[in-house]
Amino acid sequence: FSGNDQAHTPNLMSRISGEFAFSRFKASVEWRHMGERFGNSENAFVLPAFNTFNARLQTNISKSVSLSLEAQNIFNSAGLMNFFGPNEFGSNANAATAEFIQNNPNASFVVFPILPRSIYLSATFTL
Repeated sequence: FSGNDQAHTPNLMSRISGEFAFSRFKASVEWRHMGERFGNSENAFVLPAFNTFNARLQTNISKSVSLSLEAQNIFNSAGLMNFFGPNEFGSNANAATAEFIQNNPNASFVVFPILPRSIYLSATFTL
């Protein structure tokens, strides 16, 4: 595969975040971008780029109790983090050659998707 791009390695991967504090509250927001990248060494196909947005709000109720509300993947974006190849015993990402994909249009593959939207409420108690 001499001359091919490195598999699973995007040209651009970024994270931009900000944190704000006011009175007893802290808030943070974050944007993450994963650029497109090839799914295997043959460069037979491209895993598409995706974005996720996260946010968090935290407050101190007292000196020993704090609450936080966190939301990840707020817009419920879809994306593939990784690709493991055809859904066959002993297979791997490099088994999905351009020829295999063309000859098996209905094949299933093992993928690692990003997590859907999730929201967490946490309470912390310290002595």
